[in-house]
Amino acid sequence: MEKVKRPARRSAVVFVAPRTEEQRVTQARPIRKVCLVQPGQRFANVLPKELRAMPRYGVPLIATILRRHGYDVTLFVEEIHPIDWDIMESADMIGIHALACNVGRLGEIVERVRRKSRAPIIVGGTHGTYFPESVLKYGDYVVRQEGDETIVDLLDALSTGRNPATVAGVTFHRDGATVATPDRPPASRFDTVVELDTIYGWEEFARKTDGPVPIMALQTTRGCPYGCRFCPVTAMFGRGYRKRSPESVIADLRDKLRYGRNIMVVDNLFDADPDHTADLLRLIMKEGLKASLNVFCRSSIRERPDLLKLMRRAGVRTIILGVESLNQESLDGADKGQCVEEVEEAVAAIQKHGISVLASLIMGFDSDTTESLGETRRLLQKWEISQLTIFALWGSYPHQGHRMIPIERVIFKDWSYLNGNFVTHFPLRMKPSTLQREIIRTYDEVLSHDHSARDDAQGRFRSAETRRFFWKSWQFIRPEMIEYISYLEEVERGYYTANQELQTEKLKDRPDLQFIIETAR
Repeated sequence: MEKVKRPARRSAVVFVAPRTEEQRVTQARPIRKVCLVQPGQRFANVLPKELRAMPRYGVPLIATILRRHGYDVTLFVEEIHPIDWDIMESADMIGIHALACNVGRLGEIVERVRRKSRAPIIVGGTHGTYFPESVLKYGDYVVRQEGDETIVDLLDALSTGRNPATVAGVTFHRDGATVATPDRPPASRFDTVVELDTIYGWEEFARKTDGPVPIMALQTTRGCPYGCRFCPVTAMFGRGYRKRSPESVIADLRDKLRYGRNIMVVDNLFDADPDHTADLLRLIMKEGLKASLNVFCRSSIRERPDLLKLMRRAGVRTIILGVESLNQESLDGADKGQCVEEVEEAVAAIQKHGISVLASLIMGFDSDTTESLGETRRLLQKWEISQLTIFALWGSYPHQGHRMIPIERVIFKDWSYLNGNFVTHFPLRMKPSTLQREIIRTYDEVLSHDHSARDDAQGRFRSAETRRFFWKSWQFIRPEMIEYISYLEEVERGYYTANQELQTEKLKDRPDLQFIIETAR
C-alpha cells in the first residue's frame, strides 16, 4: 500500500534554550524595577483588538500588588501599547503571563530579552499552572495558580537570597531536576483595587475617541462550585467559591468607570450565591454607579426571576450563558449538570427581563455529530440568539489527572492556534475539517444579516445592533478559520472511514506523535 504523505508539522514554534545553572542568577539580588507583560496573540478572538480591547484582570492585579509593596512596576499589554525594550531590558525582574495561544510570543519576547538582560524571568497564568515544564523552556520560575501572594514571596526570596524552594506555589529547575513546591492555599482575601495606570500607555489609549473601545475587567468572586470536565477553573482557583468584600468591589467599579461604562465581570459564575449577588447589585444601585455590565451565569439563573430583575436595574446588559452544548449526550459527558430544556428556559427568562444572551458554546465533544450541530443551529435561531462565541474543544488540560482528549488525538500546528477558534484534535464522529466548517457555518447562520433585518422589522433594534456588531467581529476571525481548513484536510488524511468515523488505533503510529508529545504537553 502506498504511504500517505504527511505535511510538515514544525511551523512557527520558537525554541529558547533554558538558562544554565551558571547563567541563572542565584545569589541575593536587589529587585526594584519590575516589568510585566501580557503578550499579544497572533489571531483575533471574539473581541478583535480593532474593535474592543480588554486588559486581562490578573496581570494588572499583580502589577498593582507589587506597586503597593514598593516596586517600580511597568506593565505592557501588547494590545494597548508595544513593548518599550529599553524599559524591559533595564528591569530587575520580568514577569510574563502565559496562555496556550501566546506561548510562541512568550518565546519571542524571552529570546530578545536574554540578549541584554540577566534579570530573572517569572511566568504565570493558566498554561504554566497546567504545564510548568512547557514554559520553563523560557522562564526561570513558574508561578502556579493564583499569584497574589506567591509573586510577593518569590520576589522577596530572590532579593534576599532565600531558597526559592521555601516559596509555596512555584516550579523551577535546580541541579538538573525540577522542583515543584506545594500548592499555595487560595487567597482568603482579594480586595485589591486594580490600578489600570500600571499599564504602559493606558491613559492615552482609554481617552481616545477614534480607536477600539476599552472594556474593563472586574472581579467580585473567585472559583466555582461546579466541576465541568473541560474547565480550568478548579485547577486555577481550587474547589469552592470565595467572595470579595462588597466595599472593595464598589471602589474598583467606581475607578473603572472613569474610563468608560463597559465592564466585563470575570467571575466564573456571577450568581453562584444568589443572595450575595443580590446584595452587591443593590449596593451598586445605592451608590448610583451607571455601568454596562456583562456577567457569566449558568442555566440555573432561570430559577431566580427576582435576581434577573435586579440585574437589569443594576446595569447588567448581557449574560454570557454557559450553554456549552445543545447535545444532551455531550453535556452529560462533560459533567455540565444541566439539560437542553433548562438552557431553553434560561434563555427565555433572561430575554423576558430585557437582558441580552450571549450563548457560549463548545464544539467537538466526542458525542457531537454533524446532525447534533445542525440541531444546535436550529435552536439558537429559534431562540433568537444575537451574540455568540464558539470554542473548539481543547481537551489537553487534565481534569482530575485525566485528559479529555488523549495525546495521540491532539493536533498541533503551533501555539497561536490554541485560542479556541481552531480545531486542535481529531473528533470521533467527524473529521477535523468538518468540525471547523460546522463552527464557521454556525457563526454564519446565527449572525446572518437576514436575522438583523428581521430584528429591525420587528422593532428589536438593540438585538439587531448587537447582531451586526458580532457579525462585524466575526469577519476578523472568519478568513483565518477558513484558511486553516486546508491544513486540517492534510492532517486528517487516512485516519477516517468513509462515514467520518475516527480510526483511533491508526493514530498511535502517527509519524509526528513524538513531536506532539514533546511540544504540546
